[in-house]
Amino acid sequence: MVCPTCGAQVPDNEYLCPNCGVSLTTPKVNTFYGYTPGGKKKKNRTVFWTVIIILVFFFGLASVGLYYFGGDFFPFLGGKNSSGFQGNAPSQNGAEDDSLTIRITFREGLRAEQIAALLEENRVCSAKEFIDATQTMDIAGYSFAADVEKNASERYYRLEGYLFPDTYEFYREEDPALVAEKMLLNFEERMTDDLREKAAAREMTVDEVVALASVITKEAGKQEEMPLVSSVFHNRLTQEGRLESDPTYYYPYTAKSEIPEEIRETFESRYNTYKIQGLPPGAICNPGLDAIQAAVEPETTQYYFFVYDINRNYYFAETWEEHQRNVEIINEIKANASNEAGQSGE
Repeated sequence: MVCPTCGAQVPDNEYLCPNCGVSLTTPKVNTFYGYTPGGKKKKNRTVFWTVIIILVFFFGLASVGLYYFGGDFFPFLGGKNSSGFQGNAPSQNGAEDDSLTIRITFREGLRAEQIAALLEENRVCSAKEFIDATQTMDIAGYSFAADVEKNASERYYRLEGYLFPDTYEFYREEDPALVAEKMLLNFEERMTDDLREKAAAREMTVDEVVALASVITKEAGKQEEMPLVSSVFHNRLTQEGRLESDPTYYYPYTAKSEIPEEIRETFESRYNTYKIQGLPPGAICNPGLDAIQAAVEPETTQYYFFVYDINRNYYFAETWEEHQRNVEIINEIKANASNEAGQSGE
């Protein structure tokens, strides 16, 4: 480079003439950063800021993805759930699950209070708020509404029987009424026209079917036993008018020990089918489709009694005498098992 003032030769990396000290007017530009010594900026600063904006925008979206989708929006960036989004119940080892949704499976036969407890355990809503919602929410649009409201004051849990057992996905801290609504809508869908027609053919309302199905659920240990258990109860209702089902005795509790001590000795369930005629005022649990099917399609039998052994094998009988012989068989099986257990422990 030649100094334009004195004509001296100037090295390329110098910006002042070593001969006369004049500042050169064509300094070398650092093209990567777009910066010119002396504070001047060239046009490639646009490239620099464009790159910066793109990076900020990209990583901003990545942060949103990680926060709202557990890592799935940008799985290559990692995150607590980057292997695939799916809400799950808290792990068995107590690890905290911080996903926005949770998937919960409710098995057949759970009572409303048990469903409420599971919802609270999985941080969907509090158990009390869920029960309160089921006791007060508007159900006018549902097919079973009229039957439920007709004797609502006699029911311990207003919507017991209609909280259909299934696998659901909920938001954390969801509105309890919306949680219940998902279950009720599922029931409406599962209670098909075919099932309703079969109920009508037996002169049963949907509410009566659900109540009977709930008793079948608690009394039958296996799905294949349900139609036979159902036949026993249909026969009893037809001939004697009483179900005489043990699981109704203490409802809404499952055993005497669960009843609050201050009322334990005087408590009498409104659902006790040893005392009341016909079906209880409502369901005693939330039955699944198999039990509902069995309630409207029982086996044709003359059975009035049944009992099961320690292996859940069922023994059905037509007469009381035959039933007593079955009870003796079961007691013998139980005694033998006890003796074998004692001998193995010696």
